[in-house]
Amino acid sequence: MNLNHIIAGENQNENCPASPSGLKKHNWLSTNEIETKHGGEVFVRFICKRCKKTHDQLLSTEKFRLFERAIELNKFMEY
Repeated sequence: MNLNHIIAGENQNENCPASPSGLKKHNWLSTNEIETKHGGEVFVRFICKRCKKTHDQLLSTEKFRLFERAIELNKFMEY
């Protein structure tokens, strides 16, 4: 399961250059870098499964709680 629906803005629909045709969207997964910031926001770093591009996202506490289980279960694992 990718987490593209959590990514805000243009990065959500950006094409991944590592996809076979270069026209598929990035397949975003979370990393182990999740931090609570002052003001109640949560920092989450995402990584594309195909090309390894990273994207940093600040989520409100409410949005993080809504997607917390999906973020925890869909972490990128390098084998």
